[in-house]
Amino acid sequence: MPSKLFAVVFASIAAFCGLLSKAESASMFPKKLNLDPPQHLLIGLDGIGYDIFLEMYRGGHFQDFKRPARMVASFPSISDPNWSRIMGTDVEESYT
Repeated sequence: MPSKLFAVVFASIAAFCGLLSKAESASMFPKKLNLDPPQHLLIGLDGIGYDIFLEMYRGGHFQDFKRPARMVASFPSISDPNWSRIMGTDVEESYT
């Protein structure tokens, strides 16, 4: 039984290495990885209520932010396409 497990693990690793080398030769991965630390941190508070945010703001949190304002959220929610645009990723087809 252990030899069968070894064979499966070995075959999986070999297949992965084969796929990786093909992907590298096809330029699917960048040639040089950017290992520099990120320069910005984005904190998204999606769905937090005005009253909670205002209470936190008055408690000393988010002091670099402008004073919160009330707003009416759209329905149905447009969080998914908005986050896709903010993060620079593709928008799901069902939202376009």
